[in-house]
Amino acid sequence: MMQNDYTWLFPYSEYISNKIVLELGASIGIDTYIINGFASEIYVIEKDEYSLEILKQKIPNAKIICGDFRDVLPVFDKKINTVIASLSLHYFSNIETKQIISNLYNILEDTGTLIVRVNSSNDVNYGAVGFPKIEEEYFNINGMPKRFFSNKAIENYFNPNWEIIEIKEKSIDRYTNEKIIWEFIAKKKIN
Repeated sequence: MMQNDYTWLFPYSEYISNKIVLELGASIGIDTYIINGFASEIYVIEKDEYSLEILKQKIPNAKIICGDFRDVLPVFDKKINTVIASLSLHYFSNIETKQIISNLYNILEDTGTLIVRVNSSNDVNYGAVGFPKIEEEYFNINGMPKRFFSNKAIENYFNPNWEIIEIKEKSIDRYTNEKIIWEFIAKKKIN
């Protein structure tokens, strides 16, 4: 049975349909499969080689780039209509997060859209409490650094270059335990 969270992108189809879409951190392609049904062209950046092989089999028309998007985004040379980053932007330090967001701004066309899901600071089942702090809202979860965002942190990271159109904190059923995330859409502002 398909979990409800596997269809989370359907309400955002207007931002994906007949668009050039880039997905960051696709893993084995749960969201990529949905994106592929809407997008005119799809690019994927994924660093895990096992996941890449599954992606190539599942979505052979996707343009798959093997690498860490911190390295790939600065040299990415295609203008994109929509970037989708579902649970992939919360592994980075404050400086790295700001740089990634800046790079996303640069690759999006002038009317581009960013669809994002990140860990919430209320996500107690997956590390928002009880772990050593690396920096503000950024913790060492058993050797894996993870950021947990508050609404204010999202506003701080995305101002002044983005207009947040819609934002909601929600519970998802993708994992064994309840996971609390922020889901939002940001439109690129032209400066």
